[in-house]
Amino acid sequence: MLYLEVPCSEYLRPYVKYYYFLEGDIDRPLEYKCLPEGFPTMVFNFGMPFNVKSIYGPIIKISKSYVSGQNTSIYRMRFVQKVIVTGIVFAASGLHNLFSFYMKDLVNQRRPLDLMVGKTGNIIYDDLANSPSIESKIIKIEDFLNSYYETAKSRLSIIDEAIDFINDRRGVVTIQEIVTKYKFSSRYLEKKFLEKVGVTPKLYSRIKRFSTVTDRVSRMQKVDWQEIVLENGFHDQSHFVKDFKKFNFIKPSQYHHQQQDQTWFFE
Repeated sequence: MLYLEVPCSEYLRPYVKYYYFLEGDIDRPLEYKCLPEGFPTMVFNFGMPFNVKSIYGPIIKISKSYVSGQNTSIYRMRFVQKVIVTGIVFAASGLHNLFSFYMKDLVNQRRPLDLMVGKTGNIIYDDLANSPSIESKIIKIEDFLNSYYETAKSRLSIIDEAIDFINDRRGVVTIQEIVTKYKFSSRYLEKKFLEKVGVTPKLYSRIKRFSTVTDRVSRMQKVDWQEIVLENGFHDQSHFVKDFKKFNFIKPSQYHHQQQDQTWFFE
């Protein structure tokens, strides 16, 4: 199974994190557990239909394309036979800034792309389906995003700076620090976060902290849990375990043991 991440062009970086490509033939079902990272996505499927399941709704069969907002807990993707998936991973406010979606409505949701952007969604899907290589798909994706670029620039605001501040602090930040730094009220901050990101700034900060922890733990052979607690602003180990389980539903130590088993299938 090939999994490839490709950075976007520099001018799109305020809105897009990267593109990914998942391709291969499998002789048994593959279930992949996805964790909250703070990034909305746009996903195109050109292989066999696959299933997506979260705790917030029924199993969804994906045959074509969808848009997804923030995820606040794990969800699972189950693939069979031929896998050909292309994805766009957006910055936290990137989907809103490019397409003006009200992001609160997309939290833990997967909405068909054509219902969100109209016939343009079908056009980009067909363009990608007919692209013979990853390089040509990237060109088509960026042509598609470029048509929204000028409008996206006009939607950049001080809230995007606040999002960057949270990201730079890896989620270890208080709401009081944010409103003091940018000189607006906590009520205004929350209202704009629900519009542009989909969740409150407090929850977004927790997601970013969780993502930082899981990324680091997944790369470690042996984990110093006390060091993780101190570096990421938890009160104590009990607070850390409780917060971790709210997103992943298992203990951090269980996640660490499982991680190697989950990733072996990808090259």
